[in-house]
Amino acid sequence: MNPWRWLGYPKAAHVHAALAALLIAWAAFQRFGPVRSQGIAAATFDLMQRHRVGASAPDPRLLIVDVDERSLADLSAEFGRWPWSRDTLATVLQQAQAEGAAAVVFDILFSDPDRLRPGGDRALDAAVRAGTLSFFEAVRLPARNDALSELTLDRVPGLGIAPAAPASAAASALASPPAAPRIALILPFMQAMLSAARIGTNTVELDADGKLRRFAWAEPLQGWRVVSIPLAVARALGVPADTSGPPRLVVWREHADAYPRVSFSRVLACAEQRTRAPGCVSLAGRIVVIGVTASSLHDIMSSPLEANHPGVDILATLIDNALHQRWYREIDAGWRFALALAALAIAWRATRWRAASATQLALIVLPVCLVALGYTSLHTEWLYLDLMLPAGVALSFLSLVKLHDTVRRHGFGLRAVPEAGRHALATGSAARCAEQLERQVFDLAGRHGLKVSGGVNTAGIWGDGDSCWALWNLDAADAAAFGAALRAAIPGAWALPFEVSSDAQHDLHRALGARAVIEVANADADAIDATSSPPQDESHARV
Repeated sequence: MNPWRWLGYPKAAHVHAALAALLIAWAAFQRFGPVRSQGIAAATFDLMQRHRVGASAPDPRLLIVDVDERSLADLSAEFGRWPWSRDTLATVLQQAQAEGAAAVVFDILFSDPDRLRPGGDRALDAAVRAGTLSFFEAVRLPARNDALSELTLDRVPGLGIAPAAPASAAASALASPPAAPRIALILPFMQAMLSAARIGTNTVELDADGKLRRFAWAEPLQGWRVVSIPLAVARALGVPADTSGPPRLVVWREHADAYPRVSFSRVLACAEQRTRAPGCVSLAGRIVVIGVTASSLHDIMSSPLEANHPGVDILATLIDNALHQRWYREIDAGWRFALALAALAIAWRATRWRAASATQLALIVLPVCLVALGYTSLHTEWLYLDLMLPAGVALSFLSLVKLHDTVRRHGFGLRAVPEAGRHALATGSAARCAEQLERQVFDLAGRHGLKVSGGVNTAGIWGDGDSCWALWNLDAADAAAFGAALRAAIPGAWALPFEVSSDAQHDLHRALGARAVIEVANADADAIDATSSPPQDESHARV
């Protein structure tokens, strides 16, 4: 048995329906099965992030005070190698408070006292106690260490958010407050920093490739919420930030190093002068983020924007997002499945669109449009449409449809001289019905084991042209019946049975020539009817 016949025997519509059902099952498994699709490739997502047409401008209040290579060189003679005596940080903090800064965020961990220079610790402790705008980081250790910790979340003021009380007063009176969970942290050692209640975690979760793409504003822990430092800053500045939900996609600025920065050594020099010297930056109303970018101190991380993205710039970005409630919402699994079904429906409709190259055109345009829509959604900085699953479903369906058409052309294509003495059927249509006619022709060939020749003559991407096919080795009755069936299935199609002699190609050309003569005669009759009065003889017949 010829294997090609088994591939071409089912009607095209039945094959398309089977492919659609298979892809629906595949999409459902991808979204609801045990191993779910990861959506668009991480590298593609990063590329789209880097090449957005525009991104929101950085918050003008944010200013990075940078412990950079210049600062290390300027202060090495007086303070030696990093870390310096902490009275340098105290001086800058006091100056920021005196000028009226909105906040001072330390992207520096104060985990241990300075045994060699305790005076610097005392100076920083006093500066923290004197103000109300400094924020400090705590390092969140892996959750598996929580059970071994003796620290409970309620013992760190401002770091934990307790569960909301019951709505009714009666239930509130009866319910006992939930016990604070244990938590494993590295906290600042200064009591002034702990008492200030302005502490947040700086821990981020990296993707499998080591890049930061999502950030959790607050970590859920046994009903409580552990506050991150960007969220702590936003809440202190009066922004009612949302603490619920899983980690969210970060909205990056247009490029790395988007925030203005000034060397720490310059700010320190201005603070020690106590006057507004030329070149000194005003700190009034600014959100000052003090961090390290010197390459020797290795405070870097990988992000979609840059492989070696300074950690202080990332922290500024997260604070900016928290202040403006800016993050990407992602569509859930149910919506992705629904959009996959919609894309499949569009692809199905495209295979029945009346154009000679409808399927081929949709094969290119539809997936590209879906990916472009996802790219466009990044510019909203509110919703990201990951349409990789719908694009994959549409691309798979259209590719398999084209493969099935190709298999049938190969399996039923004429490769020998048709049998003399038999009949054949020449048929064709305009471009708008070309694909439908082709599939009808091969449906007949598959059911009756016939051979086919011909094709579609197109000009331009939209398929201007016509189609012409020939079904060979038929009985006279079958040729007439198949022609009637094709004309009924495809409005506007034509069909001409003819007898095959020893020169089959000559017979085909003669049949096509006879059709051309008929078309010319009918066109002439239409022209005469349009320019003369209607004939009186109702029995007038057209050629």
